[in-house]
Amino acid sequence: MVTVKVSNKQKKSFKQSVIAATCGLATAATMAIAVPNANSVEIAPPSNACAGASASVTSVKPSWDKDALPTDTSSRKAPKAGDTITYELELKNDSWTSSDKKSTEMFVSGVLDTYINGEAKPIGQINFKWPRPGTYTDYIINKSETGFASYTYTVTASNVESRSISQEFVFPVGEDPTTTPSCSLKTEHTYTWSPEKGSSNSKAGWIGGAIAAILAFFGGVALFLKNLLHL
Repeated sequence: MVTVKVSNKQKKSFKQSVIAATCGLATAATMAIAVPNANSVEIAPPSNACAGASASVTSVKPSWDKDALPTDTSSRKAPKAGDTITYELELKNDSWTSSDKKSTEMFVSGVLDTYINGEAKPIGQINFKWPRPGTYTDYIINKSETGFASYTYTVTASNVESRSISQEFVFPVGEDPTTTPSCSLKTEHTYTWSPEKGSSNSKAGWIGGAIAAILAFFGGVALFLKNLLHL
């Protein structure tokens, strides 16, 4: 009987080849297929959160309002359908480990679809920035590392009507790129505004109403004096 031993170096080389091949095929498929295949099978993200890892929205940049920082929604302008809003997110691996507790390499989305409001978003629709970009290290966030993601959403008429834009981001996480995801990084954000036509128009309406009230007051006084003088 002949026993064949595989070194750790060979295992790592094989794993890197699998990562490169999987990422390459996923990217090629996205570029080659403009319309999603109706017969394709989507892997739904797990509902459980990833212990020791997290996702968060760090900034929101609306195209229609350069000053999006105030928490007071009354100071925010209202968008129009077709405007865009860009979300910047952080994906952190503080202390995540694989189920066998042997690996801290966290494979995030990319190979697996990201879900936004329950809809799968393939590679290319979300801009990822990995801690160590490269052929074998894309989609991997090691312990104490942070990855970044950027997503741009186009405002709809229903958003304008409801005065609200809500997004739920779900990033499936796997122990390697060939297995189904084991958990998910989740975060959500809601952007609202109060004025129907924007803060500047709201102020203009208030000022116009005040001027009209003052003119009406003085008009009434003038009419009273005119009638008084004719008595």
